[in-house]
Amino acid sequence: PTVALSTTTASPGQTVSLSDAAGATTYWWLSTLNVLQSALGGSSGSTAVTVSLVDSGGHSVPVTSSAHVTPAAYSGGVFTPPALSGGFTVPSTVTGPVTVHITLTAALDGLPLTNTASAPFFVDNPPTTSVLLPSSGASLSGSTYLDASAHDYGTLTKVEFHLTGGTLSHALIATGAPTYYGWLAGWNMTTVPNGTYTLQSEAYDAAGLTAYSTGVTVTVDNLPPSTSVVVPSSGAAVKGNKVALDATASSGVSQVKYEITGGALSNSVIATGTQTMYGWLAQWNSQGVPDGTYELQSVAT
Repeated sequence: PTVALSTTTASPGQTVSLSDAAGATTYWWLSTLNVLQSALGGSSGSTAVTVSLVDSGGHSVPVTSSAHVTPAAYSGGVFTPPALSGGFTVPSTVTGPVTVHITLTAALDGLPLTNTASAPFFVDNPPTTSVLLPSSGASLSGSTYLDASAHDYGTLTKVEFHLTGGTLSHALIATGAPTYYGWLAGWNMTTVPNGTYTLQSEAYDAAGLTAYSTGVTVTVDNLPPSTSVVVPSSGAAVKGNKVALDATASSGVSQVKYEITGGALSNSVIATGTQTMYGWLAQWNSQGVPDGTYELQSVAT
């Protein structure tokens, strides 16, 4: 770098001071020649110093700056080299690693000439995000869509959804996909206990910066699973070692078991169903229990 900065990392709105890096004052020879030309009666225009921030994609963002170069001077036998001073205000329209680019412009005999200098810099300007769906105070059950907006002056890389409440603390529940309508994801609420939670979105950008949204309060109120035996019908007489069993179950159910009660048996598991398009199917070897009347039920979890 040919420019020294008062800090190498700053946030939007902060002022960063500029000065010459060690041994770099010769970069400002143009300001001195401009003064000399004027003193010799030549035509010279005023000098101007501009500061801009250039991102990795080559995009240049001008900044508000008080930067200026004091020309060289010789007085009382002492030579004072030209010097850069002043500063600039970090804009809110850039983020991540950039290059501070300084340009000194002056005209000598009507010809526009420039000196330039630069230094690496990092703008700590994290992305912003907010939860769009569900709305705060919503009571939810089963499955739902999550949606969040996110913005960054660089490149967004992902948006996650996190849940806090009960035994959970910023637990990752879904990762959004970028769409025209925001960052969308699906959430199966049966994976968490009923209760009240705080839902937040977290946005990430290519500069490695992240930010959480303001939390929205949601209440998870999942209904208990429901199930009913379809086959055999009530009152049926069954026999053999391949008695067909079938049951329906509500969405979100991960397992259905079949139990019988009667005689010496109480809620004894006789089979576990397999989920199919026709319901939760199983086979039962009824020869494993004494003849008699029993109550058959399906149990969903």
